[in-house]
Amino acid sequence: MTTGTCAFALRPRRAPQLGPALRPGLRKARAADVMAKVRAPYIYSTFTVDLGWTPSQYELWLAHAMPQLVLRPELLSDPR
Repeated sequence: MTTGTCAFALRPRRAPQLGPALRPGLRKARAADVMAKVRAPYIYSTFTVDLGWTPSQYELWLAHAMPQLVLRPELLSDPR
């Protein structure tokens, strides 16, 4: 797994720094759990080995999925 696409997505210990940016009702500890689990090696393996995704496809998915899972919706507007 590479680490260049989304620094936020690849550093679950950042959850304590997110504070008010977290989804309503999502505690920092739970956000850290979600971030750690979504990027667990077996999840990476499932996508890349079992499902045939490339590492780049997984990384792109993770970079988009992680914020959706833990951040407040109003912070996720697409700038395009």
